Amino acid sequence: MVPILSVVPAVVILFCDETIFFSQEMEEFVQSSGENGVVVFSLGSIISNMTAERANVIATALAKIPQKVR
Repeated sequence: MVPILSVVPAVVILFCDETIFFSQEMEEFVQSSGENGVVVFSLGSIISNMTAERANVIATALAKIPQKVR
């Protein structure tokens, strides 16, 4: 495993061999997204160290994309 600096964003795309069923809430969220689709965004444990300023920058950027963000 290669160490990754905290300033390098990790992009993960998951492909599953078997069908995964969403909860009813998540299914409704995905179905309501229309043609643009959804983005599932997670900061994991780094959120506890994030400043309000950084959180606002991320929120502002995510608000500008056409996809629904969860």
